[in-house]
Amino acid sequence: MECGLAKQYMERDCARRAPPELENWRCGDCYIPPQTQSNGDDNIKPCPGCGTMAEKIGGCDHIQCTGCGTHWCFFCGGMFPEKDIYRHMSEAHGGYFGGGDWDWDGDEDFEDNPWDIDGQVE
Repeated sequence: MECGLAKQYMERDCARRAPPELENWRCGDCYIPPQTQSNGDDNIKPCPGCGTMAEKIGGCDHIQCTGCGTHWCFFCGGMFPEKDIYRHMSEAHGGYFGGGDWDWDGDEDFEDNPWDIDGQVE
């Protein structure tokens, strides 16, 4: 089992009996049933390296898997070395946001110059 949320059961003296044996069990927080998995148009897709599901809620198409560390393109599902992922997205998909309506919404959340703490730097 590779789930980081599941805990091993330890029988206690106060327990009435041991739990039933489980086979092919998956944590409900980690497992997404096949009928709800991505069909290629959704914002949830499996990592091509290990199958860990990734949900894209914004940003570019570069995904780094939390399960295996693979760098992959959310748009096409291709795996790439970290140093090559942005070149791939630019050349193959015409930009970093090719996988959907996740365009850059400007930099209104950022200061014009983060080093200008007293209004003196231009």
